[in-house]
Amino acid sequence: MSILDHFTDYNLGIDFGTSNTRIIAQGKGLVIKEPTVIARQRRKGISSRPLSSEGTSGGQIIAVGKKAKMMIGKQPHQIEIIEPIAGGVIVDFDSALSLISHFFSLIKQLPGKWFKFFGPKVIIGVYSGSTEVERRAVKAMLLKAGAREVFLVERPMAAAIGLDLPVERSGGIMLVDIGGGSTEIAVISLGGIVLNRSLSLGGKQMDEAIGSYLRMRYGILVGSLTSEKVKIELGCVFQTKEGSAKKMVVRGRDLESGLPKSICVNRQEVMEAILPIAQKIMSEIGHLLEELPAELINDILKRGIGLTGGVSQISGFDRLVSEETKMPVWLDESPGSVIVKGCERLLENQLLLDRVKLVSGLK
Repeated sequence: MSILDHFTDYNLGIDFGTSNTRIIAQGKGLVIKEPTVIARQRRKGISSRPLSSEGTSGGQIIAVGKKAKMMIGKQPHQIEIIEPIAGGVIVDFDSALSLISHFFSLIKQLPGKWFKFFGPKVIIGVYSGSTEVERRAVKAMLLKAGAREVFLVERPMAAAIGLDLPVERSGGIMLVDIGGGSTEIAVISLGGIVLNRSLSLGGKQMDEAIGSYLRMRYGILVGSLTSEKVKIELGCVFQTKEGSAKKMVVRGRDLESGLPKSICVNRQEVMEAILPIAQKIMSEIGHLLEELPAELINDILKRGIGLTGGVSQISGFDRLVSEETKMPVWLDESPGSVIVKGCERLLENQLLLDRVKLVSGLK
């Protein structure tokens, strides 16, 4: 550790995902795990005391993370709820900056032995399908939020490092990361990504599919939070006897009468709603496997396909991938945290960071 590090904010590893943001502070472990949501006062609305600075194109910040997410679908007109990441990229720079700045301010309050004069070194996972412009936006946001220096690493690479896989060796490693707003399929070998696919499909699209299914079949309108709860409780993409009779009560608004309505939904119905999305992901996995060299296929057959990302925990996803590809599939115990763990390990391994960081066009 250099003398500069004594007077620096805790170096950070960040997974800035569509659904959740996770931040690890070096030496402190996971310090932030919050939904990537921000509630903001509209310009012409009633003024309110902010939690953080005012954005350049929006009003004052009312809430962030869990508190903001609980407001979705319940907010008055003068409050807008913003999810600044969609499909794996920043869609609202000011809101993303306000969110990260708020998290940074919380981390600065962590107790430490030294006074902090300099910002942290930050390693963040970015989507492999993002453009140079989108990557520059991520780096600019973090620097503006107070980072001393920023390193970008592709999310599949960060996930592989977080899983402690031998990314620098010649053996092929195949990972499928299914997140809130996108899916990454990648094959890694010799410290780089050989082939990859990025899809704008994930948990958010499954929530929308469940909402559409209930609207078409039962004539009931439910909010996004309800759809997400149904997905978590009953989500399934592979037919099994165990748990097939599981049901839950869903409440919403009757589209015909406009009155409250309650229905009982079972696991089979939820599978009908979200299976088409899972099949699209499977189709891309198949296309990638068709392009792989035979030697890498042999390596992947030995090691198996790794599933990461929060959505990979949906019941039957590992079995679906295994059945469709005829390959072994394994799932980590905490698949949603592997990317931020990989960023943390890169903070401690400068040689590996120098090898896997993205440098093109990001000086």
